[in-house]
Amino acid sequence: MIAIAAHAKGLAIGKKGKLPWHVPEDLRFFKQTTQRYENVVFGRTTFDSFEGMKLPGRNMYLLSQTSEAYECAGQFNSIEDVVEFSLHNDIVIGGGAKVYESFERYIKQFYITRIHKHIEGCDAFLFDYTRSFKCSEVILETADFSIELWVPKCN
Repeated sequence: MIAIAAHAKGLAIGKKGKLPWHVPEDLRFFKQTTQRYENVVFGRTTFDSFEGMKLPGRNMYLLSQTSEAYECAGQFNSIEDVVEFSLHNDIVIGGGAKVYESFERYIKQFYITRIHKHIEGCDAFLFDYTRSFKCSEVILETADFSIELWVPKCN
């Protein structure tokens, strides 16, 4: 299982249900990476942030215990359901904060974009992945951001 996330300094990943930055290179990397895996799993808040927009070439799945109907490829009610699905299907965990943390022990590759600035007013934060993951590759580095691949420290 892989995951993909972007964060600013302080592990900030969201502000009022939106990305609090616009980095076109990160969006391109997200698109290229998730298209290789076909199935992307989001929590409800992150899923809602797409405001009905589809991700071409990818199946968007919702992880939520809500009974509300959503227009998506499918809905998982539990982490266990996602793990079971991942045994026979390639998936990417696409957020948000609670979802990333819930799948920490299952993630084998974690693509991280680090935005090199502090953003005020953020209200969603990534768990401290540096406790259990190590950087294995710097894919792209600029003065404003870096895109890296992190793997579990136990490997």
